[in-house]
Amino acid sequence: MKISTCYPLIALLMAGCGGTKSPKPSSHSKPPATVMQISNEMQLASVTLTEQAERRLGISTAAVKRQPVETRRPYPGIVVVPPQNLTMLMAPMAGTLRYAGSPAVGASVRQGEPIFSVVPMLVENYALGPTQEMGLKSTRLTLKQNEDAILTRINNAKVEVEASLIDLKRAEQLFKEQVGSRKRVDDAKARAQLGQEVLDSANRELATVRQITRQDTTPTASPMTQAAPMSGTISKIQVASGQAVSAGQPVLELSNLQHLWLRVRIPQAEAAEIQREETARVGSTEAVPVRGAPTGDQLTSSLDLYYAVENGRLNPDQRVEVSLPLKGSQQQLLVPTASILYDIHGGSWVYLRKKPQQFERARVQVEFSTEGGQSVLTQGPKVGSTVVVHGAAELFGIEFGND
Repeated sequence: MKISTCYPLIALLMAGCGGTKSPKPSSHSKPPATVMQISNEMQLASVTLTEQAERRLGISTAAVKRQPVETRRPYPGIVVVPPQNLTMLMAPMAGTLRYAGSPAVGASVRQGEPIFSVVPMLVENYALGPTQEMGLKSTRLTLKQNEDAILTRINNAKVEVEASLIDLKRAEQLFKEQVGSRKRVDDAKARAQLGQEVLDSANRELATVRQITRQDTTPTASPMTQAAPMSGTISKIQVASGQAVSAGQPVLELSNLQHLWLRVRIPQAEAAEIQREETARVGSTEAVPVRGAPTGDQLTSSLDLYYAVENGRLNPDQRVEVSLPLKGSQQQLLVPTASILYDIHGGSWVYLRKKPQQFERARVQVEFSTEGGQSVLTQGPKVGSTVVVHGAAELFGIEFGND
C-alpha cells in the first residue's frame, strides 16, 4: 500500500521538472550591408546599406559637373641662380692672396665675414716695371668697362622697379575695390621684390669695382682684407691660396640660393600657346614669370622662359618638370579628388549613388588634379551623376571584403 501511493507523487514530480523547452528566439535582423552577386565578370557589384549603416559611415556625395578648367602642359626645366644673386669677389690690388680660412664650394658665409686678404708685392723704390705698368693700365680699362656696364644695369633695374611698384599699387587698388584677385597682388609683389634684388646686386658690384678703382697704385706693406658683401654660399673658387693676383682679378663667387630661377625650354612652335604672364608650377610650388626677353637656341629651334621661385628643396643645376599654363580654357569633366579610388592594378574608380542606400562602382580615367581638390576626367560618369566623396573607401572594403 505504501509503494502504490508513491507512484502518483513521482509522476507529479516528473511532470513538473520535465516541462517543454521554450524555443530560442529566431533572429532574422537585416545585415547593415549587402553586396549584390554578379552573374558575369562584365557586371559591377552594387552595395546596399541600411539607413543606420549609411549614417555610421558618414556617406557624403557630390555631383559630377563640367566646367572650364585651365589647361597646363609639362616641360623640362633646370634650376639656375639668377644673375643678381651672384657676386664675384675680386682682388682689390696686386699681390699674394691668402684665405682667412679653408673655403670650399658649397660652404656658407655671413655678410661681413672676412674671406681673403691680399699681401702686396713690394717693388724696390716703389717703381713699376714696363710689364707691370701695361698690366695696370689694362686692369684700369677693364674696371672702367665693368663700371659702365654695371651703371647700365642699375638704370635698367631702376626702371623695372618703378614699373613693378606701379603694377603693385594698381593691383592692390583693384583688390581693395573687389575687382582684382589676390593672386595678382601676390604676383605683383614678387615682381617688385625681384626687381629690387636686381638693383641691390648691381649696387653691390658697383661699390666693389669703385673700391678697387680708388685704390692707390703705389705698393704698400699693409695687406688688404676682402669681406663678404652678402650672406650666401660659395659657388666658385678661381684662385688658390698663395697665388699671385692682379688688381681686379676674379677670386671667388658667392651665390644667394634663397631665390632661384627656373629655365624652361620649350619648342618655338609651341611658344604661342603658352600663357607667359601666368605662374608656372613645380609640384605644388608656384613660380612667378620673370620679365625680359627670353633666350633661345637656334640649332634646336627652342625658346627659354624664366620663372622665379622661392627655394625650398631645389638646388642649382637640378632638373625638374615644370607645368606651364596654356592660353584659353576647356570644358572638362570634374569630380572631387577624394571620391577617386585606385585598385591594385592602378585602375581608378568612383562609387555612384544609384538609389537611396544603393551604390555602384564605376570606372573613370583621370587626366590631372587641380589645386582646388578637383580631378579632371577624360572618361567617367555623366554630368549630374552623384559620386560618393566621404565613405568611398569603406564601400570599397565592404565590396571586396564580403564573402
